[in-house]
Amino acid sequence: MYILDPILSILIALLVAVGAWRIIKETYVVLMEGTPAGIEFKEVETAIKSISDVKDIHDLHIWSLTSNKKRHEQSY
Repeated sequence: MYILDPILSILIALLVAVGAWRIIKETYVVLMEGTPAGIEFKEVETAIKSISDVKDIHDLHIWSLTSNKKRHEQSY
């Protein structure tokens, strides 16, 4: 009977740790201005090059500013 309490405490601690790890990982990407998940450079480059006045792209930067918004900057 008394073994259930420590087992549940460990399970709850693991659940909290997993949730905290996800938040820490997402925060790290934002703070380091990392590339957001799901963004493909080739797709962005192709979309920009499809604009009639764009001849070429020499430098493309894509980074996270927040966890739910994305920004891109290009030099052409």
